[in-house]
Amino acid sequence: MKNAVITGAGQRLGHAMAMAMAEQGYDLALHCNHSVQNTETLAEDCRRLGRKAVVISANLSEESAPVQIMEQARSALGPVQGLINNAALYLEDSLQDFTVEQWEQQLAINLRAPALLVQALVKQLPQDSQGCIVNMLDQRVAAPTGMFFTYTLSKCGLADMTAMLARSLAPRVRVNAIAPGLTLPSNGQSEAQFRAAQRKTLLGTGPGPDDIVRALVYLLDSPVVTGETLFVDGGERYQEHPLDSDAPHSTS
Repeated sequence: MKNAVITGAGQRLGHAMAMAMAEQGYDLALHCNHSVQNTETLAEDCRRLGRKAVVISANLSEESAPVQIMEQARSALGPVQGLINNAALYLEDSLQDFTVEQWEQQLAINLRAPALLVQALVKQLPQDSQGCIVNMLDQRVAAPTGMFFTYTLSKCGLADMTAMLARSLAPRVRVNAIAPGLTLPSNGQSEAQFRAAQRKTLLGTGPGPDDIVRALVYLLDSPVVTGETLFVDGGERYQEHPLDSDAPHSTS
């Protein structure tokens, strides 16, 4: 029995990771906020692979949402062993213009909700079960700049939380992370703009969803790996001049 919760599962990387996990034999609780129809279609695709799939709609900015998500997932699937903290809010701001509202929104969804989801998972995890958590970060955590100020702060916090939880939850729960580079067009980028931005990386190219999926499958299937962050970014984090004008690397 392998059950997992994926937040932000209905679109973009969440969709790709959900399909990969279904192919790997996971029964899934697919979280979404507004993209309910897309997520219902995804659930049907997972069921066609012979897996159980339930759609859970919740606003992660609400304090009670993480516990409700885990309770609904457990009720539908049984005890949950896996958690992919994928959903994220990304709003452009800087030190000069960020607002308290943006600060609270982004930290609530990108940092507080993952922590509460982990807490809820651990509370319902049977004593004889092993858990696995993967947090979706951003290559910006290795090369933070002043752009996307509160978004980057929230992802840096999630990176530190990954290391903290890897220590505190061992040996029952492994906790790892993936830090993608620019993987899909975001914030109105044209395909040409997206490809041009990817060509600026050290390798002259950037990741696609399949690259992120391969990293996820590796972390799920590696019983001796914990506290690790896999950067899947074509070397973008080592750019001498960070691509601050490019869109943030949305995972959800």
